[in-house]
Amino acid sequence: GSYDAVLVSFNDKDILYWSTYFGGTGYEYAVNNGIVSGSDGKIYVIGLTTDSTRFPIHVSTNAGSYNQDTLYGINETFIAEFDDTYKPLWCTFFGGSGEDIASSITIDADQTLYIGGTTTSASSATTCSVPSTPGDFPLCNSNGLYFQSSAFTSPADAFISAFNSNQNLIWSSYMCSQQAQISGLSAYQNSKLYFTADRYTGTYLFPEQFQYTNFYWQNGISVS
Repeated sequence: GSYDAVLVSFNDKDILYWSTYFGGTGYEYAVNNGIVSGSDGKIYVIGLTTDSTRFPIHVSTNAGSYNQDTLYGINETFIAEFDDTYKPLWCTFFGGSGEDIASSITIDADQTLYIGGTTTSASSATTCSVPSTPGDFPLCNSNGLYFQSSAFTSPADAFISAFNSNQNLIWSSYMCSQQAQISGLSAYQNSKLYFTADRYTGTYLFPEQFQYTNFYWQNGISVS
């Protein structure tokens, strides 16, 4: 297409080992820092595509895996997985009828994959699968985890989604505040997830939690 993502690998002697275009007939790019590898050698890439017909979707055969083969909006996030020999294992669209842009990716010690970004897609889905209503953003209300089902998409909302090693969607929630966007994700061996977000002034509050007296806590935005 007009633009394609490029995936490149070098071996431990800095010799070019693998390089390929990745995309279809539309506009594709892999986001900055949009690649991560697991302890099992698998590689995960996130990016954006506008191609609904020739993008290299790869359906996973794992039971319950998230496989969205339809692009519902102007552009969609894509998630791609390769094994340690660069063979494609899974590639799916991820999003709804609006603009969906994943901007960060991380993986924890249990090989749980997390992606975060921003979306303008609304949703009534909670089923941890491709929504039955075309164009709904894929949400997953699971095991009493933090979950926000309502979106204030004016103009956009943050989201975080998690997948297990079988590509099952196991958690997906808005992290809602007007104009919020996930800017960084990190998961460590203790399986705790950390994220940063850009948050602008708006009517709706970002979720806040204050538990211990020695935690830094600021309960509002300073506006000059």
